[in-house]
Amino acid sequence: LLGGYRRIVLIANVVVLGVLSGTMLSLSQVHGLLAGAVDVRIQLPLLCLLGIALLAPLLWKTNLYCSWLCPFGAAQELVGLTDGPRHALPVKIVRFLRIVRSGLLLLVAVALLAGIGLDLATVEPFAVFSARAASGWVLFLAGTCLLVSVFYPRLWCRFLCPTGWIISLLRWGPFAREVRREGRP
Repeated sequence: LLGGYRRIVLIANVVVLGVLSGTMLSLSQVHGLLAGAVDVRIQLPLLCLLGIALLAPLLWKTNLYCSWLCPFGAAQELVGLTDGPRHALPVKIVRFLRIVRSGLLLLVAVALLAGIGLDLATVEPFAVFSARAASGWVLFLAGTCLLVSVFYPRLWCRFLCPTGWIISLLRWGPFAREVRREGRP
């Protein structure tokens, strides 16, 4: 779509959305927004990203947020642009990672419904963009995902990210059946 400008867009996402503003969709931020713990006037950029994330899959059958706007996904893609060797993951590992993602999302949902105090910022690596908020675990998780992205591009995004999975579910809803019937992807 943007040809040679993709790398510039990725760098801008990491710097502007990630480092400078800390604006990205995460389970923690969306939960805070829904719980009313976040001042909507202050988090207008977050609301815009949430709107894009929810509408794009319904209107265009694409996960625009994960592909173009997520700062951590952009960081992984930038790391993946290095000259490291690329490998395909074995099918068994892909299946296992998808089960882990589903299990993580289920665990978070059960904890929230049960009223268990769970720090959602530790479930995803996104807090790495705020050095003050990032725990040792989050730094380890983010660092590991970035390192692995040299060999397996966007591993977190493709196989583990619960936020991305929720957004992608919108593509599989009732509207997706209509598109498949018409013969479009």
